[in-house]
Amino acid sequence: MQSEQRTDLFSEQFDLALAFYALDDGTQSRERHRAIVQEMADRAVELALPHLAHVVEEQHVSRAVLVAPLRGGLGLVTPRTLGRLRGALSGFGPSDVLVEPWAVGVKRHPAQDRAEVYFSCGLQRADNHDAAAIILDFGTATGLTTVAVARELKQAGIDYRRMTSISMTLAEKGRKRILESCIDSDGRRIQIEAATRANLNDKDYVYQIAPTFSAAFCDVNPKDWGERMWGMENTHGSPDVLHHEVNEFMYHFFQTFEGVTDYSQRVALKDYYLRQYAPLG
Repeated sequence: MQSEQRTDLFSEQFDLALAFYALDDGTQSRERHRAIVQEMADRAVELALPHLAHVVEEQHVSRAVLVAPLRGGLGLVTPRTLGRLRGALSGFGPSDVLVEPWAVGVKRHPAQDRAEVYFSCGLQRADNHDAAAIILDFGTATGLTTVAVARELKQAGIDYRRMTSISMTLAEKGRKRILESCIDSDGRRIQIEAATRANLNDKDYVYQIAPTFSAAFCDVNPKDWGERMWGMENTHGSPDVLHHEVNEFMYHFFQTFEGVTDYSQRVALKDYYLRQYAPLG
């Protein structure tokens, strides 16, 4: 991809990120939040291609996995995004590169500066030496989620040098943590791409964003990205509202991950969300 094309992509991503943050936070806007994120995912595929092409050629990769950190990543790793990557890789190299969706559910504990994995699918194959991974997440603030996902992929047999982390917004704190944590024994690291740069407030939420190639930051209203797309965190709402939101999430999850999950996995994931976000009182 020519540098001018990449610059245009980054500019478009910044405009979309501003639009995401400018949306009202009401329930009715969730679909619009997801629509903007899908537009960003379309462009993120283009940003991932240069490094993916290098990995395919150098390491004889025959599979590309799009990894969704749950919950927010479900808005990025969709049937449309998978189709876009398949089209871009059609006839790529000596043979077609297969594209698969994977998911890793991560619960962050900011006060303890740690994260735990509560779900995964797609990673259980015995041999992943022929796979490269693209981790698609909306925002990387502290890097806890991305590092947790990358470590799961490493344990599944994908070296860090065959991973690309693409964030729609990326803070320096997160970038530093990822680069320091995701290193192979030979010193090669995960590749990082970011649609926009971000500054964090004292609670480690994004409150300013800037284009990748510009020093000028714009103020934005901090948002929980996953909650804006999927809800579930209205702890004083009703059980009926929570069930509706979880069911909507699981419907979209099924559309993307039916082929790499079984019924028991999907039930376990749904039950986790119903327990995790049960209304108080």
